Amino acid sequence: MAPGKNRVIYLWGHLIAIHDAMFSILGLGPRLHPDLHAIFVDNSDKAVAEIPSAGQLKQHWDEVNGKLLAPLAPQLNVYISALYIRAAVKRCAIRSSSKIKRTEPWGLLK
Repeated sequence: MAPGKNRVIYLWGHLIAIHDAMFSILGLGPRLHPDLHAIFVDNSDKAVAEIPSAGQLKQHWDEVNGKLLAPLAPQLNVYISALYIRAAVKRCAIRSSSKIKRTEPWGLLK
């Protein structure tokens, strides 16, 4: 990536191509759109005359990420739930510690 040199559509295509490569890396099957690798990874922005439209990239994005996340969804749900619970416990601890400070005897004398 070079500041001021890559268009947003190129960066988006690059992300899709890299996410698509994760299928073979994680052993989840073959890539869905191997042609994107040549356009967005092997070549720099504007090196390829014709790139997919934003509408096509949106379809590829939804398809690749939907299928990539599907087998990981149960683990992600457990992880996100654990993060949520940890945050809630931390909030309760902060609230309870602030209540304790207000009820300490030396705090009441002020």
